[in-house]
Amino acid sequence: MEVVLKELAQVGSFVLRNFWRVLPFLAVSVPPAVVFKHTGISNRIRTVIGKGPFLAVAIASAVGALSPFCSCGVIPIIAGLLAGGVPLAPVMSFWLASPSMDPEILFMSAGIVGWDLALWRLGATLVMSFGAGLLTLLLERRGFLADGILRDSTAAAATAASTRVEAAQSVGAAKTSLLSRIDLRSAAQESAQTLLKFAFLMVVAFVLEALTVRFVPADFVAGLLGGKSVFAVPLATLVGIPLYTTNLSALGIISGLLRQGMDGGAALAFLIGGAVTTIPAMSAVYGIVKPRVFALYLTFAVAGSLVSGYAFKLVHLFS
Repeated sequence: MEVVLKELAQVGSFVLRNFWRVLPFLAVSVPPAVVFKHTGISNRIRTVIGKGPFLAVAIASAVGALSPFCSCGVIPIIAGLLAGGVPLAPVMSFWLASPSMDPEILFMSAGIVGWDLALWRLGATLVMSFGAGLLTLLLERRGFLADGILRDSTAAAATAASTRVEAAQSVGAAKTSLLSRIDLRSAAQESAQTLLKFAFLMVVAFVLEALTVRFVPADFVAGLLGGKSVFAVPLATLVGIPLYTTNLSALGIISGLLRQGMDGGAALAFLIGGAVTTIPAMSAVYGIVKPRVFALYLTFAVAGSLVSGYAFKLVHLFS
């Protein structure tokens, strides 16, 4: 019993110490995300990424990296965009960028795993999403997706939902300006609720990190995912599919593994690929798009993860 209490005290001390360190990052990232939501900007993504193909891909990558959607939350938006006639290329860019990065994830990554990995994660997300959009555009022009994008039932349902959203946006735009729609009291309440939610998730993340540090053998991690392992990056990409749950829990796991000797490139591969290829997200994607589109989405996610991880390793090897 004494041993258990001692371990619990060690874990609790670790969690409190790290939570206090990352609390400022949480405080400066959540309120802007809530304001972003209340202005209705996220509802205008369809209009923004319906521009010319190359510009649309670039804009979609940037908007995706700023949008506060998780890998599952972005699925209905994607269905609506595709059913509304938005080309697959910019949608693919948004699709990959949105769950991988947003301002909150950037600050949380910086607070938990450091600015080096955080900025690499941002850059890798933008490069992956932009490159995937351009390749999708090329494949579309070559007739690779001539048999369609959405499954028939999804296309019909998404078209109806898209029409309702457009009507609501038109009425709202006619009545009031973008900024005047912000209810400061409501935004403050939601910010407080979101902060509490994220605080809870951060505690869970640090508990996972503490358990990883204390109970996962360092030699095992260093041998499997360390800098000397040839298979560290692909293994991290593969493990990220079932293991990745939320961005915060993933950051807690990765922070703990880094302390145990995990290779930085493998950590980046886990964070990039895992965010996009969660099992719930993949199940939802497979249910709304045709197999070729699903294969394309999965290929881009895995390739982006691998390329990012190996690029990180090479740059830091010669720096």
